[in-house]
Amino acid sequence: MGPVADRQGLARAPGEGGLSRVFGRKAALGDNPQVSSDARRNLFGLDLSSLGEILTSLGQPAYRAGQVYGWLYARRARAVGDMTDLPKALRENLSAGHDLRWPEVVERQHSSDGTLKLLFRLEGEATIESVYIPELRRRTICISTQAGCPVKCAFCLTGISGYKRNLKAAEILSQVAHVMNEAAPSSPRDERPWNVVVMGMGEPLLNYENLSAALDVVHDEMGLGARKITVSTVGFPERLNKLAPKKPRFQLAISLHTPFQEQRDVLVPASGADAARDILLEAELTASGPSAPPVRAARVAAGLAAALALAALAAWLGTELLR
Repeated sequence: MGPVADRQGLARAPGEGGLSRVFGRKAALGDNPQVSSDARRNLFGLDLSSLGEILTSLGQPAYRAGQVYGWLYARRARAVGDMTDLPKALRENLSAGHDLRWPEVVERQHSSDGTLKLLFRLEGEATIESVYIPELRRRTICISTQAGCPVKCAFCLTGISGYKRNLKAAEILSQVAHVMNEAAPSSPRDERPWNVVVMGMGEPLLNYENLSAALDVVHDEMGLGARKITVSTVGFPERLNKLAPKKPRFQLAISLHTPFQEQRDVLVPASGADAARDILLEAELTASGPSAPPVRAARVAAGLAAALALAALAAWLGTELLR
């Protein structure tokens, strides 16, 4: 995926730099130390089982883990002391060896239309971006799945900046929690529904196990239905084929860019030969005569349960591609 552009289409350079069954394995959120000198274990990112072990070690009944889990993800607590339905003594004991940390926000960029872009610093000095986009009928959060991107699409500034690593499930999830909390003070009674789009830095299908674990929590604990979560991918046919049997709880958006394979080999070289054909569910591109890529793609999409969206290139300094 490319760098997140603001709503006027101006691309900005990115910073430098489980809980569900995925492909036959069970993903866990896992530890999420974040950037801190605090020696205490970070609770944010732990799954229900790990929380149960901690609470049991403190002599607490099993249901306490569910209470803490709800505070972490549904209520997005920022400190153990905020978990007011826990006994005071438990909060003190839990705080003695555990903390609650999210990634550090190192930069905020505000747009006149209310759009907010956040630059996060992760463990190991990697940085990623997330964006809050307020709209008339909904509020959208755009999140990243990798620090950088290995796909290196010809038009993408993120790929040019280099690839560092996959994000942990907790790092993906923390972006959603952070943006929700950033937006809440300005509109505490806002009833517009939340939407999450995985269209930030990185290629989601190359970090699917961690992404799926994070989105399970977004779905189950943060209250977003599958129709409110969209994952965008340039499309890796062998990975897409594995998604259908898993019945993922999100919508899928394919960044096709062009239905002509020879053009796609230049724009998205990492997607593989014949990817355009395979991505379109093996639909035959049988449009007769020469036509512009959007026209041909529209003809193919007309035969599928799909919608076609066209977006202008967000040009950046150094690209050889024009609008």
